[in-house]
Parts: sequence; structure tokens; C-alpha cells
Amino acid sequence: MIINRLQATREDLYSSIDGLSNEQLNRKPAEDRWSISQVLYHLAQTERFFVSLLEKEGSSDEGPVKERNLEKYTDRSVKVKAPIEPKSDYFTFEELAARLDRARDNTAAFLSKSDDQTLASKSLQHPVLGPLSLKQTAEFIGIHEKRHIAQIEEIKAELASTEVN
Repeated sequence: MIINRLQATREDLYSSIDGLSNEQLNRKPAEDRWSISQVLYHLAQTERFFVSLLEKEGSSDEGPVKERNLEKYTDRSVKVKAPIEPKSDYFTFEELAARLDRARDNTAAFLSKSDDQTLASKSLQHPVLGPLSLKQTAEFIGIHEKRHIAQIEEIKAELASTEVN
């Protein structure tokens, strides 16, 4: 089930930030780069956006589209400009976790009233990837999160190297 895969990825996300202080979460590796807090905020924002698209398009008559390999979008060597920029406000872990959990609750609610066949038979225009089935759009929430888990690991490494110097 899609929601189970999304939950497994969310557990990986929380594991990647386990033990980080609020200061570490909010520190940017460079002025023009995102902090981990901004990445987490972006993930919650984006998931809410995708679910709103899914809810809107779930009632449309757009037909099926060919499925494609979404795993390639976890490749961080290919840079993508985020269409949804996060706030640069200071957030605590608790605030960010609440945002992420609310977004996931909305995703779970949508998926609980949808079946894979219906999700596969309808499509929408993804703002970056173009036409995607509703099923692949829901799966992309997890792919997008995996991509940003890798980004978080990069940020952690950069922050650790600047703390040593």
C-alpha cells in the first residue's frame, strides 16, 4: 500500500534528524542554502500541496497516463529549483513534526478513501514532472521525501565539517 511506503520513508526522515538540536535544525550551511528546518517545512508544505491536487483531480475525468520510473528523482546530482520555497523562520522540532504529521494525516485520509485502480486511472499535471497518474503523484510524495533525506544528510555533513574547523 502507498501509505505504508510513505510511512516507512517518514520513519527514515525522523531517523535522519534524530538527536539534532533546534539550533542544528535551523543552522544554514551557507547563506544561499536551506537549513534542515527549511527542508522539513518544505516537505510539509509540498505534501499538503500534492494532497490538494489529488483531492481536486480525484473528481476529474482526466484519463490514465503511462507510469514512469520516479526513483530517478532521488538523484541529488540533478538540481531542481523548488517551486515551493520554505519560510526561513526559526522552528522547533516539535513545530516541524506537527506540520509534517498533519500533512501525513491528510495524505492518509485521502488514500484511505481511494483505491489503487481509481488512482491509476486518473491523472493530473504535476508542476515539475508533467502528466502523472494520481497513484504516482501519491507515490511521489515519498520519492520527494527521499530526495530531501539525502539533502539533510548533506547538510548535516557540511555543518559537522564547519563545527570541526
